[in-house]
Amino acid sequence: NRDVPDQLEGILVHEAGWDRDGTIKAVTVSAQVFPAAKGASMPLTWWLACFFAFLGGIILNVMPCVLPVLSIKVLQLVQRETESGRAVVHAFFFLSGIMVSFWALAAVLLLLKAAGHAVGWGFQFQSPVFVAVMALVLFVFAMNLFGFFEFSFALSGPKPGRKGFLGSFVSGGFMTLLATPCTAPFMGSALGFALTQPWPVGILVFTFLGLGLGAPMMALTAWPQLTRFVPKPGPWMFTLKRILGVILLACVLWLVSVLALQLGFQPGHASRDGIALRAY
Repeated sequence: NRDVPDQLEGILVHEAGWDRDGTIKAVTVSAQVFPAAKGASMPLTWWLACFFAFLGGIILNVMPCVLPVLSIKVLQLVQRETESGRAVVHAFFFLSGIMVSFWALAAVLLLLKAAGHAVGWGFQFQSPVFVAVMALVLFVFAMNLFGFFEFSFALSGPKPGRKGFLGSFVSGGFMTLLATPCTAPFMGSALGFALTQPWPVGILVFTFLGLGLGAPMMALTAWPQLTRFVPKPGPWMFTLKRILGVILLACVLWLVSVLALQLGFQPGHASRDGIALRAY
């Protein structure tokens, strides 16, 4: 539509106030109108949404919030899982953790949507408690990668027996949690479609998103010849662990900044996803 402007501006007024003390009664809003909203787009079908979700899940693996976890699991595969059979079992539990987490997340999202709540991808990061817990967990994992202590669960190396498999399952679930603040190409349209469809279609789209997220690990274990492109164990692994630790610390700093904003420690001007807010 040619009448849709490039920029939307306005004033939002709330009688109870926008801050914790109720002193800020109005904020100005400035939001950019993206091209997709201004022009006609191809209608999205359920199978196309599933395809986009699968592609988006694959691309999520290289996002900063997910890549450290995947890299650590690949290191474990190269360093400890020499038997292809055990590697496949670990990858299956890893994928199972991803799928169960995605189904649980989809169920919560669809239930809240049916109840009339405005929810979307990564909605749980609106909770300061959740953000604080995630920041603490990531900090612990970063210290583990730096070698301050060792533990053998979830992101650390798998041990023989059921505990190792349980650790792979938990790693998959944790990877899903880390993926939620990130948005990959193709994901936005697929998830938006999923949240507007009947629940079976929504669950199906989230299923393909989880399959895409777990596809690289499953590919490495199903076709062991792919590991030839991964360097053999050596000193480089210690260097990579330190680099991954730095990335996790960067994620911690970002979560702390989000938490500070949620708790009102940064009053005045804020900007998120192209929307600028200025308090008065």
